[in-house]
Amino acid sequence: MSEHVSKPPNAALYKYCDIGTALKILNSQSLRWSSPHLYNDPYELNHLSDTDFTAQQLLQGLCQEALAVLFGESETTGNNKLVSTIKRWQHDSRFLSADEAEPVLKQLLLPMAQQHQLEVHDYLKQWRQFAQNCRICCFSHSPDNAKSWQRYADNHQGIVLQFDSQEPSLNPCHDVNYGEQPIAATSLRQQVDIAFGRSNAPAIEQLHQLLLHKPLFDHDEQEIRCFDSETTLADSDDQLWYKAKPFQPRYLTELYLGINIDSSDKKHLQKLVVKAYPQCRIYQSELISNSYNLHFTEI
Repeated sequence: MSEHVSKPPNAALYKYCDIGTALKILNSQSLRWSSPHLYNDPYELNHLSDTDFTAQQLLQGLCQEALAVLFGESETTGNNKLVSTIKRWQHDSRFLSADEAEPVLKQLLLPMAQQHQLEVHDYLKQWRQFAQNCRICCFSHSPDNAKSWQRYADNHQGIVLQFDSQEPSLNPCHDVNYGEQPIAATSLRQQVDIAFGRSNAPAIEQLHQLLLHKPLFDHDEQEIRCFDSETTLADSDDQLWYKAKPFQPRYLTELYLGINIDSSDKKHLQKLVVKAYPQCRIYQSELISNSYNLHFTEI
């Protein structure tokens, strides 16, 4: 028996699962890739997600930002026709007060707000098509993540599968970001910045980044996500928006058994791994005395 030697960061991807899921993965030599909504996370964006503003709120937001720029409360960092006009008015002291400026600004900004709303509508169509076709497979950074053992590996009765990150089907992979505030498919702040030339409209190639944002209270999971896609009909059963994607067996390099794993499950897994994954080493997780941490011993 030998101690497990730690690997450098990002050298491997770790899949936490219960015994039933583990057997499906090992027997089929494939992983399940799911549409975002199938994670049943109310904080997760999906194909039904919307903006965080209405058309009226967009117009009001543009107007308030224009007033802030006009009267020096916000930086004039943009570079477009709207900003140039406001800068000129500012230079010429066109308005003496916000009350005087607001009706003029609303009249000026109404066509822009209407055009922006059409662009937002087109963007949401792109987003929903992307989220509908998107398939995600989730991993973690390490095999000793206590929260993941509890939540995804049946409270230490399951296992962790270690995949070499060079497995072609798992590239590229992306770290999840954790924040205090939720995000929308597109926000009022983002659209105001686009209108004022401070940022570009989101490109289709960047949409996956919206699926890399989770609540700060999940930070301990240290999640990694891999993305793929599959053409999906909008009127199909959305509970079937997943697929089994094969992996090359040689890239399954290690397997970690939970502290509370059933002895019969342990024996069954050992036989299966020895036969189908001869290169895969098996480790038993154990508690470290006087600590909440785990260590792993090869069996």
